[in-house]
Amino acid sequence: MRLMTVIALCLALLPGAARADWDPGDPYEWLQLPDPNGWDVHDDLVVLLADDFAASENRWITGIHFWGSWKSDDVGAIEKISVGIHANVPADQDPARPFAHPGEMLWYRSIDAATYGGVVVRPWGVGEQGWYDAVTGEYSPAEHTETWQVNVFLNPSDWFLQSGSADAPTVYWLALGVYPSTYEDFGWKTSSSHWSAPAAQGMWFGPSQPNPPQWWKDLGTPPFTREGLDMAFVLTGAPVPEPGTHLLLGAGLLALLAWRRRT
Repeated sequence: MRLMTVIALCLALLPGAARADWDPGDPYEWLQLPDPNGWDVHDDLVVLLADDFAASENRWITGIHFWGSWKSDDVGAIEKISVGIHANVPADQDPARPFAHPGEMLWYRSIDAATYGGVVVRPWGVGEQGWYDAVTGEYSPAEHTETWQVNVFLNPSDWFLQSGSADAPTVYWLALGVYPSTYEDFGWKTSSSHWSAPAAQGMWFGPSQPNPPQWWKDLGTPPFTREGLDMAFVLTGAPVPEPGTHLLLGAGLLALLAWRRRT
């Protein structure tokens, strides 16, 4: 009984994230809800998409949730998800690319949807939605109706520690690439919210060759709209434990070891 009490105490002191679907009203670090009548931009592991967000506290990012659709509602299965977090290159800082875009890659994970254990895909809703391929320029209004939510609950060893303050928020870019296990095409859904820079499109050649800035293309002026595209995603998180919490956790673990030695 004492062993279970100590274990429960230790676990209670660890920051964690519940493994369940994210729903409106649940806590979040950053939120851009999907536009039910927006666009889905073709997204894969080679030609991927990125959008910016800001952090005003030092907190862990523990989950990444995003919305998308399958072209023509031809639903497939997701095999891999490429997730990266980049530093921000502000607009007009790079003369060759006078728009804000992702810079240095700060964190990257390749998620195998079948084995990772924290990937949940579920239907979200319906609406009259368009399909956009920024590489070919193809766009089709009212092309499909179904929206899907993809939840990626990160293992604690994969959490990303964001930094920033209310007075000086840190701007990051979330980059996503989705690889279907079959021939169907997946698109990352646009958001009804617009914040800071429009989304960007880039080329990806694996973590050993991070995206150089020249690969990024501004998605601010697609042919069918005058306003930039922003992508739909939610970041969930957990606080960084205070030093006293670490001490209490350490004391609990020491008590557990001492108890086991006496038995």
